Amino acid sequence: MLLTIHDANLKKVAFIDNEKQDTLNYFNDTWTRYLETGSSTFNFTVFKKAIISDTGNKKAYNYLNEKAFVSFQYKGKTYLHTIRKTEENEQVIKCYGINLNLELINEFANPYKSPRAMTFKEYCDAMDLLNFTLLKIGVNEVSSQKISAEWEGTDTKLNRLLSLANKFGAEIEFDTHLNADSSIKSFVVNVYHENDDKHQGVGRVSPTILTYGKNLKTLTRTIDKTNIYNMVRPTGRDDQGNTITIGALGAWSVNNAKGEREFYQSGEGLYAPLSMHMYPAAFTSGTMSDQWIRKDMTVESANPEVIRSAAYRELKKNCYPAVTYEAEGFADLEIGDTVQVYDDGFSPTLLLEMRVSEQAISFSNPQNNKTTFSNAKALENRLSQNIQQQLDRMIEDAKPYTIKVATDNGVAFKNGQGQSVVTPTLMKGNKVISSGWRWVINGEIKATSPSYIVRAADINQTMVLTITAWVDNQEVASEQVTFLNTSDGTKGAKGDRGEKGDKGDKGDRGERGERGLQGLQGLQGAKGDQGIPGAKGADGRTQYTHLAYADTISGGGFSQTNADKAYIGVYVDFTAQDSKNPADYRWTKWRGSDGQNGKDGAQGIPGKPGADGRTPYFHRAWANSADGRDGFSTSDSTNKRYLGTLTDFNEADSQDPTRYKWTALFDNVQVGGRNLLRGSKGPFMPDKKPANFDNNVLYAGNTSISMEQGQEYIISAKTNGNFTAHHDGNRESDNVVLWIMDKNVRNYQIVSDLKTGTIGTKFVWSKPSGIYHLRVNTYRKDPEKLKSAWEVKVEQGTVKTDWSPAPEDVQADIDSKADQILTQEQLNALNEKNSIMQAELEAKASLDTVNQWFKAYQDFVNSNVAERAKAERDLIVATQRVAAIENNLGDMAQRWDFIDTYMQATNEGLSIGKKDGSSFVRMGDNRISFYSAGKEVAYFSGGALQVDNGVFTKTLQIGRFREEQYHLNPDMNVIRYVGGA
Repeated sequence: MLLTIHDANLKKVAFIDNEKQDTLNYFNDTWTRYLETGSSTFNFTVFKKAIISDTGNKKAYNYLNEKAFVSFQYKGKTYLHTIRKTEENEQVIKCYGINLNLELINEFANPYKSPRAMTFKEYCDAMDLLNFTLLKIGVNEVSSQKISAEWEGTDTKLNRLLSLANKFGAEIEFDTHLNADSSIKSFVVNVYHENDDKHQGVGRVSPTILTYGKNLKTLTRTIDKTNIYNMVRPTGRDDQGNTITIGALGAWSVNNAKGEREFYQSGEGLYAPLSMHMYPAAFTSGTMSDQWIRKDMTVESANPEVIRSAAYRELKKNCYPAVTYEAEGFADLEIGDTVQVYDDGFSPTLLLEMRVSEQAISFSNPQNNKTTFSNAKALENRLSQNIQQQLDRMIEDAKPYTIKVATDNGVAFKNGQGQSVVTPTLMKGNKVISSGWRWVINGEIKATSPSYIVRAADINQTMVLTITAWVDNQEVASEQVTFLNTSDGTKGAKGDRGEKGDKGDKGDRGERGERGLQGLQGLQGAKGDQGIPGAKGADGRTQYTHLAYADTISGGGFSQTNADKAYIGVYVDFTAQDSKNPADYRWTKWRGSDGQNGKDGAQGIPGKPGADGRTPYFHRAWANSADGRDGFSTSDSTNKRYLGTLTDFNEADSQDPTRYKWTALFDNVQVGGRNLLRGSKGPFMPDKKPANFDNNVLYAGNTSISMEQGQEYIISAKTNGNFTAHHDGNRESDNVVLWIMDKNVRNYQIVSDLKTGTIGTKFVWSKPSGIYHLRVNTYRKDPEKLKSAWEVKVEQGTVKTDWSPAPEDVQADIDSKADQILTQEQLNALNEKNSIMQAELEAKASLDTVNQWFKAYQDFVNSNVAERAKAERDLIVATQRVAAIENNLGDMAQRWDFIDTYMQATNEGLSIGKKDGSSFVRMGDNRISFYSAGKEVAYFSGGALQVDNGVFTKTLQIGRFREEQYHLNPDMNVIRYVGGA
């Protein structure tokens, strides 16, 4: 947010912008708007720092004084505040601003009594509320209303204006408009009819609905009947000081929406009978006959109609308990806006309509934004009881199931000793749900009891116990618990014999010991001959293998036909009928990551004939749909998405897709490959010597990345520490945390975890789209123990690829190569010097020197011509040779790979280069191209050479002129005329 500083004449003199480093910056800012007064305040703090625009002893922050104004734009409107107070020390200046001028705030209005009924504008003119404040009336919804009123004491013009609006039953807001040169265009007060059932007042009815748990953090309801009353006797006074009552007015009453009489007048009082029945004056009606709670009030008017109207407003406001709602959090609304609230955290559910009465906004720290609501009104729930019950049931059904697991002896054992009883509890929200249980280990359902005993003797180092909850024969939740069994290490080697100790004192004679153990048993006798094998049994029974499929390791989503599921179950018995009980099967995950379609192989070998003499055959088919009907084929697998399998006793492949079991051939795997992070090579080693261990650097000048909200990314990197997502700046460790953060440290997200250095960390960017930078946190401050990260790669997709620089970094390196030899400025300077030296040399050159130059050139030309002729002859000979081996490749390619280079021949030409793609040469029909980092940097075509950037180390000849290095001074080039051959 840009803040503009104006001087006392509203001339722009400075700017404060947190988006730019070369301007003043602000913090601890709070802009608060108030519905009750129609005004706003703006408080902020500025660092006192030197900037480029400072001149002499005049610093930019000196303009922040009690004479200045500050303005900003918010949602298309300009807001101007006068600085009424400043607090300054050696480092900062704190400013307090208000959007009203000093005359409204400090100047007083005198007592006033209207001579007749007057309009709102007439009162403003009569009391000089507008004449000297550059203030005028804009919107005026009470312009036709006239009242008589009196003010006995003095008050500030602002308070008098608010009192006037209250007497007219109105609300006001102030609006400032500036010209292009920052001068005041208009200072407007808008007058609206106060909010009621027919009028909105300030603000608008917002379509936004605040819902608990979504855009409403919490709502606090306060009910207070401390100041309640249900009968009022109002009075006023005329010019002579006589008391005026409402007794002379006619009958008057008000009914509520149900047709019940809620208010009425009797004699000189106004009564609220419904309030009296709900909140009587005594504990019960039998305690006393008068149950009315009375209040006498004085109204500053002699008009009985005005007196009754004012008394009715006060009685309506105080005859029922004051119910207020405080909402925690910020809603993107304007002051005075009316919004609906839905909060199912209350019973019954709260349906409210509330207005924004106060709003605090911080531009530098939006987390401090806060919205306060008032004028809460409960809305009627028009749902019938049956529909409401159904809605509550639907909400309850939408809550997820969770499993809480308890053990009586933990999850770790030693040396195979001990056991632990595991007891689960199924929860739905805060309710305990009765359910069935399945206990699964290594795909085998071990039990279905309410609890399970894990014995250490059954654990080989680790064991994963899967607990699944079943309700109405459906799996609703699962949880895994890992148990450990550790063993003592092997006995170490015997140590060296220690030195002989001093002889000790002779001890007392011991008691007689027990009888010793029996001596060693004799040797075992020789092993006897092996017995004769028994005859093979034959019970005549046939063994059957049964298969089933499921979505989970405990048999959830059980099916005997759908092979697309992730788990396969197997069991063997002597019954032909397949069991439908998942507990009978041993479950294994059988579907891994799918590879690409391969070429069709030869026909499979038929199985051995079965007991009945028939031969089973295995058949395959391919299709593009899960039911096999789209693109069905038993021979063509090209680009097919599903594989069908069938086993029967027919040699010919079946052409009926319904007989096959279909399985998807590949899943949705996305590979990005392109590094989106610029400046990612590193190393990134923070060393800012922090007071604690929070050693971090935001590499805003070295790195940048464009992030898109809601997009999935994967980040990978290398480190000599430990990547993690846990940030703790108060503890020393080898942890390394990677962040993506904007340069103002407003929006950021930790993107590293334990997998960043291995398979990469997947994350979804939850912050606004925009340009961000890399921040690295380490937690050492000893220079010899500093940790770092390098080769950071952020890419889109789901699969990590090896590090490569961002394409923008590669292009920047290419663009800078030509500048590594000579900059353009150096070339221009040398050209100028060369021209001067050439003129001098030509003037001093003798004829002998010229003849020497000419002879040298003739030798050069003759040698060049000879070499060229030999090259052309070699080419002719090569093309006339008969190849020893001829490969008819057609549209295919042939490639030879070496250690780090390759050569590839295709119809488009011959390519020779580096395997990493850093550089290669391609020779085509009419073009020879040279590539660096995937970009063509030079080529031969049509008898011409095109080079983007080049360096000639000896000579360059164009026509009859040759440029070369001067042999007496290597820092000088000369151009010689060499004539023609």
